[in-house]
Amino acid sequence: MKQFEANQNVLAGRDAKRIIKMYNKVARTLVAFEFLWYKAWVQSIDQAKTGLQATLIIRHPDDNKLY
Repeated sequence: MKQFEANQNVLAGRDAKRIIKMYNKVARTLVAFEFLWYKAWVQSIDQAKTGLQATLIIRHPDDNKLY
């Protein structure tokens, strides 16, 4: 929007409202996409942490072998 404000010729045209509405719609869509992407990324990090905390080697109580 700062570019639009700097260039008054764009806002002076008859399609200025349409251009601004389209810009705002694209901006809202991108923000929503970024939020969903970030939320999925955070969930995947939590799942990875859970996997890293799993026990890998255990000793069987009957025969003392490592599994």
